[in-house]
Order: sequence, then structure tokens, then C-alpha cells
Amino acid sequence: MRFLGRLGFAALGPLASACATLTGLESYSADPTLDQGMSLVGTDAALPDAASGPDDASSYDAGFPRSGGDAGDACSGCSVESGGPTRSCATAFGYTPSNFDPSSYTAPEAATTIDCNTTYDSTAHAFTGWCPGQTAPAITANRAQSNGPGVDVLSFRALTVTAGNTLTLTGDNAIILAVYGDASVDGTIDADGAAGASGSSMAAASGPGGGYDCGGSAGGTGETATSNSGGGGGGAATAGGQGANACPVVAVGGAAGAARPNVPLDPLYGGCPGGQSGPGGCTTGGGGGGGAVQISAAGALTVDGAVTANGGAGGTSTCSALIVGVTYYGGGGGGGAGGTILLEGHTVTVTGVTSVRGGNGGASGGSGAAGPSSAGTEGTPSTCTGTGVAGGGGGGGYGYEKTTTGAAPSCGD
Repeated sequence: MRFLGRLGFAALGPLASACATLTGLESYSADPTLDQGMSLVGTDAALPDAASGPDDASSYDAGFPRSGGDAGDACSGCSVESGGPTRSCATAFGYTPSNFDPSSYTAPEAATTIDCNTTYDSTAHAFTGWCPGQTAPAITANRAQSNGPGVDVLSFRALTVTAGNTLTLTGDNAIILAVYGDASVDGTIDADGAAGASGSSMAAASGPGGGYDCGGSAGGTGETATSNSGGGGGGAATAGGQGANACPVVAVGGAAGAARPNVPLDPLYGGCPGGQSGPGGCTTGGGGGGGAVQISAAGALTVDGAVTANGGAGGTSTCSALIVGVTYYGGGGGGGAGGTILLEGHTVTVTGVTSVRGGNGGASGGSGAAGPSSAGTEGTPSTCTGTGVAGGGGGGGYGYEKTTTGAAPSCGD
């Protein structure tokens, strides 16, 4: 370390003592050739200094505990001023992550292994079914972001989601998993929107941070005449699909949700929901938009399992109404748009699955269509060969995926 220069350790008095166990201070004697080699946590051994007086080349001992201020470990935040240079440990991130400042948050001391199925609700800001014996993350709820939904930041020392287990993310706020070390997803992190339901006039729940201020990017509601048209698909990176018309009396399908540009993924938000079918006969709800999840690791981020923020499928109608002796079936709901996945780390390796697919349009007398990776697809038009033929819902548009790598974790001078 360079911040003590030629000052003796005793010159710093109680301040140095208070910080010694946090930052692993290295101390020097007045002798320009030797370190004092004091028995502090994380100090260097008593190695010779160069004749000019700088400390030896390895000022951090690789492999010491975090309290030793080792390279790659989370810093303690301790700052020592001695009238000369200041050595401040502010953050373990060697790069600037998106959408949050890592120096503003504190992770627990112990690593976390999610070895059960658990759900985090960003509206309640709490877990349901937390894994016994595991260290819970530090939760910072409702952090505001400009032109976006609130964000919950979950801070981990290190994170592993084990194979066969799922961390489900729900709620109104987008979610950032801030990992002050390595992160490994061998199981599943699920931020999907929910599927629409038959007989419902409401879109299903979007994933965390989905459905925010959508306006014309939400799928439109189908019109009605003597039969129902389908709802439009929600939009995100690409537009959703137009809902199919009904027949024999034409009722126009719900409008496609418009694309919603957000290439920087700042602010962080998810996809828009699909529209409901026309209200004649019975109504079918659209699928929820996929959520927004960001995983930022100071070290290596590995995804061997799955991270998903898919849009929910539009509801498939199973209801009908008898009007003047004729059965009229409900139209299909529009699919929700895919959400947002942002992966960041010193290294990011994905051998598993990441998915922000739009939800399928729901079926009825006409068939709903899928929202593929290129764009939402229109609902299949009805053939009008019978009476009371309803239109299918449009598919949801594709969401956003982004991967960023940066410098290795280090403590800055």
C-alpha cells in the first residue's frame, strides 16, 4: 500500500488501529529498507523495500480474508488520512455497473447459496420460503430511477443458485442482484410475466418492473360485434402482433403494442402486457410483460442454468355466451412482451439459457400466434366459415438482453 509512505504506524495512533483489521494496513519503520511486518490481518510479510522507499510490489496478500483488503475482495470502506496520500477502500467493482453505485450498498459478510425454491416480491420487499441456514441478501427497497419504475437492490457477498432450484422474482419494482464477488446460476432465475386467464378483463401480472408506463406499447383491446376479436400483443424491443378480427360480423382485433426503444437499459424496466379480447360473449385477459432483472457481479458471472424474463401467454378462451340461440366464443388475449435481462461481470460466461421471448397469443375461434425473437406475430385471422367465430390474440414482442464485461475487482487508491 502507498498511503502510509514513510510514516511510522504509531504516528497514526488510534485511527490506524481502528482501521488495521479492516484494510490490512502495511506499516514501515524509519529504516528505509524494511517493512515492520506487524501482525495485522492481511499485512505483507517483512519484505525489503526498494532503496527509494516505496513498499514492496505485493501490497495485498492474495487469498487473505476480506477483512484483509485483498485484491478481488470487497473493501471495507475504511479511509486513513495522515497528512499525506489517502488510501480509501470504496468498492470491489473494477468497472462501473449499470443503474446503481456499488459503493452505496453493503453486502453481508457471508456468501449465499440458494439451494431451495424461493420467491422475492419487490412490492412487499421480502422473500417467501427463504432457504434455511443461508445468508439473506441486504435489501435496499424502492430506489428511485428517472423515467422508470422503482428498483430493489439485493446485495450479496457471493451468490450461487444451485441446479434444480429456482429464484422467482415478482412485484412492481425492477430488481438488481448486486454481487460483490462471483455469481453462479446453475439453477433458474425466473422473472417471467404470468399468463392471461379466460373470463378475465384484466391483464395478468407482469414480471418485476414490467408493465411500467406502457402507453401505446401495451397491446390493444379487441373490438366486439356479435363475436369477439383477439387482443393485441405487447411491445418491447419489437412491436407486438395485431389481434385477429372476428366474424361473421367484423370486429377488429386489438392494436399491436408499439416497440419501445431502450438500448442502454437505463432506466431498467420490463415488457408491456398484452391486450384483452373484445368484451362480447366473454372476455379473455392478455399476458403480463416480462420483468426486468439485472445481475452485476464484481467477479465472474456464470450462467449454466437459466435466466428468463419471458412475456406471459395471452389467455386462451374457454368461455362463451349464448345469444339468441347461438353460442359466441370469446377471443384470445394478446401475449405479453418479453422483458429485460442485463448481465454484467468481470467475466460473463453463458452456457445455459437466457430468454426474453414474447408470450404466445391466446387461441379461440381463431388461433393466437407466438411472439418469436424477431417480432410479435399477428393472431391468425378467423376463417369465417361459421357463426360466432372469435379471433386469436397477437403475440408479444421480443424483449432486451445485454451482456457487459469490465475490469477485474480491485480497491482503488
